[in-house]
Amino acid sequence: MRWRAGVAGVLVALLLSACSSEPETRFSDNQPEYQLAALDGQALTDAAISPYETALNEAENACQEERSLLGDYAFVAQEQLAEAGQSVTLLEMLKAMSDSVPEEMRPTRCADVMAAVVTLMQSR
Repeated sequence: MRWRAGVAGVLVALLLSACSSEPETRFSDNQPEYQLAALDGQALTDAAISPYETALNEAENACQEERSLLGDYAFVAQEQLAEAGQSVTLLEMLKAMSDSVPEEMRPTRCADVMAAVVTLMQSR
């Protein structure tokens, strides 16, 4: 009878630790896609972070800059638009930047592209 109580206690402890631990993900907290998802308030799971990874991959193909700098551009753009009263996600900003670069101009400097995107979005 005592062993049952001991086993039950161990099972309860295992269940509580499993419920309270953060979900495992293939992303690390020093990766731009992880950081951008976190800043956007996403759950830090593979499913939530993967769209940011895809958007950064697309932006890297369109731009000359490294992915961490492209994430910085998205963050600054989001803040500038927030100051103008517009709410956009970092994911939306990354997609807008890469969607704005025609295939024949890839790769290009995307600082100028992001500045143009912000200007156009502010004028709406």
